[in-house]
Order: sequence, then structure tokens, then C-alpha cells
Amino acid sequence: DEALEQLAAARAEYGAGARLVLSESNGDVGQIGSVADYLEVVEEYERAVEACFGDLLQHVVVISHEQATAGLRFAAGRSAGRVGFLVAEGAEAAPPTGVGPERVPGLVPVSQVVRISGPARDAIAGSMANAWIADSSDTARTAARGLAGPVVTMDGHVFRGLHVVEGGT
Repeated sequence: DEALEQLAAARAEYGAGARLVLSESNGDVGQIGSVADYLEVVEEYERAVEACFGDLLQHVVVISHEQATAGLRFAAGRSAGRVGFLVAEGAEAAPPTGVGPERVPGLVPVSQVVRISGPARDAIAGSMANAWIADSSDTARTAARGLAGPVVTMDGHVFRGLHVVEGGT
């Protein structure tokens, strides 16, 4: 089936633990896909979103903490390495972004360029709620000083607070 082949190709870059849980847990975990499966990103912002959220995109989505625990046991029992889970249970809709940062010229909340679907929508949105995209490194560096979340440039440089900058491919 072409859809399954596309899904497998998209997950080829995932860590071993995530790939194993997603492909072989067969109901033992109750997983419902990965975070990336539920995102639709405006094309021109894809690199920025990928850089900003990195490993979170391959986290396995589950409904409950019990399922996350089962997934951790499943991966550990097969020596699959680290794997992350995003738990949907108990998540509430993310409050609208405050009125300050989105008024900064050259700064856009990630929530404006990502459409989230599925049963874990609120949990995914909450994990991305305080992230921003800047039009330049100067804007990102300045904005990151006063924001709790990451600020990423269109070319994938991520600024977190005053002291952390990440980049590369």
C-alpha cells in the first residue's frame, strides 16, 4: 500500500526506539502514531519547525500514562534505546498566546504556521505553545532573552534564553 510505504519512509529518520514501538508494538502499547503524524506545517516553515521541535516530532502518541509506561517497558525489553512519548490524557486546549511577543516585528508564533489534528491535539499544541519563529538571527536572539520558549529562525537556528543556540542540519 502506497500510504504505508510513505509512512515508513517518513519514519526512516526516527530513533530505533520510536521506530520499534510504532512498527512492532501491535497493541501492547496502544500507540496511535507519532507527533509528526498529526502536524501539517506551512511549507516555507517546515525547516524551522523541524529544528525547533526535533525529537518531539518522533515522540510516540499515547492516550494514557499507563500506555507510555508499557511503551517504555516494550522498548527496554528489546534494547531499543531511548524513546519519547506524548500523553494525550488530561491535556487542555492551550491558552491563546499572550499579546506581547506576537506584536514584535519579525516574530510569529509557531501556532500560526502549524495545524494540529487528532486525539492528542491539545497535548501537542500545549507542547508547542511557547515557540516562536523569527525572521532573522538578530530578532531571534533579542526575543529569546525575554521568552520562556524557543525562538527559531527560518534556516533552523534555535535560540533558548540568553545562552543556548543550536544549528546545523
